[in-house]
Amino acid sequence: MDSRNKTRLEHLRTNHIPRYLFRIWSPTSGGGEAGLNNIDQVCPHAFNRGLGHHDIYELTFKDLVAMARYHYRGTKRSDWTGCHVPLTEFSSWAASLEAALEYVELTAGTYLAMIDTKVLGDGVKIWHIPHLLPELEEAGDHEYLAHGVIRGVGYKAVALHRLYEAGLGSLKECSGSPEAILVACKRVAGLFGGGFAMPMALALLTHIPRWWYGYAEPCREDLDVILEGLKPLEVPEDWAETASIVVRNSINPGAYDDVERLTTLMRVLTEYRHGKGEVDEGE
Repeated sequence: MDSRNKTRLEHLRTNHIPRYLFRIWSPTSGGGEAGLNNIDQVCPHAFNRGLGHHDIYELTFKDLVAMARYHYRGTKRSDWTGCHVPLTEFSSWAASLEAALEYVELTAGTYLAMIDTKVLGDGVKIWHIPHLLPELEEAGDHEYLAHGVIRGVGYKAVALHRLYEAGLGSLKECSGSPEAILVACKRVAGLFGGGFAMPMALALLTHIPRWWYGYAEPCREDLDVILEGLKPLEVPEDWAETASIVVRNSINPGAYDDVERLTTLMRVLTEYRHGKGEVDEGE
């Protein structure tokens, strides 16, 4: 790939990708091919057949954009002209938990997966669809494309029926006291464990509007209620070093208000807990 486009893409994926992304998958996802989705990994079609590029920058920018377009459209084997379509090297993810849950079919094999884009490291490169396909600034604003095989401590998948047993269904309603909602968030998020529990709890809290806190800019009293209700979960210290968390407007929420709510709450909690003030892009 030419240096100009590579530099631009590196800037976008380093500074404008959410720390956490979500995905719903089942045995039929991606056509049901064995090996694509399981509790240990998400493996795009090309890598599942040993054909993916380990360094995406071996592709030309034109070929990368074409692959992204075919992936988004779900084109199979050949396009409408009959031309061969390369196997996708991407998997699809969402910054919006609300958007991810729209694809739910409550079956025994359905899972909610989550990734920590920082922990995954440089082996997996992620872009927002509009980064690669500007003509989809609105239509594609729900989707992020991850290149490479996703596995290891930066990936976690939990069976959807377990989440519902823990109370996910109640969290899709606006009713309930703050204390009850926070307890349910903590219980459901606890199934993800480790470094995923706190961000998942906040995603569950913010994926629909809650009447009892000022999500546009939470005040100190709001934050105290949230932190007390989610104990012993804590705000990770490394959030203060994550550009997409501390830099205002670094993430494009598109049409999804829950992305804006979650991004705002994570930023304000990081400032409150770790003294990392808001940063403007470019600083």
